[in-house]
Amino acid sequence: SSAENDSGKGSDEKGSKSTKNDSKSTKENNDASDDKEGGSGGGDNDSGQVGDDDSQSDKKIGKDKDDNSDLTDEEREDRKEKKKKRKAEKREQKAKEKAERDGSSKSKDKSASDVEQKRKEKKQDRKKIRQELDKLNELLKGRQDALSAR
Repeated sequence: SSAENDSGKGSDEKGSKSTKNDSKSTKENNDASDDKEGGSGGGDNDSGQVGDDDSQSDKKIGKDKDDNSDLTDEEREDRKEKKKKRKAEKREQKAKEKAERDGSSKSKDKSASDVEQKRKEKKQDRKKIRQELDKLNELLKGRQDALSAR
């Protein structure tokens, strides 16, 4: 509380210097409050040690999972092959699912009646084209005959 009283007086009388005094007094207050917290529980040191223990145990767990140093060459190869098989199976499964999705959408687009209708249309188109070709060939033949007669 004495620091608060000093800062009040300084702001009226001293002007710019008072801000420096205010910041010093608040810093002193903060330091004092830090000491009180540290003394009551000693929390920082305890929590730091717990954190260190946790990180070490995490490292051990990670090593057990990923470390192959204690395995034989055959075991390493087996693990690699199993991993490759799993990846291949996942790829195949995704491909099947995609094919099913794509196939189902195509079957909706093209029903049996639609396919049959398109076949009939193509057949009619071909028939028309043949008829036109026959007419043109007859015309050509007639003109060739007329030219050869001259």
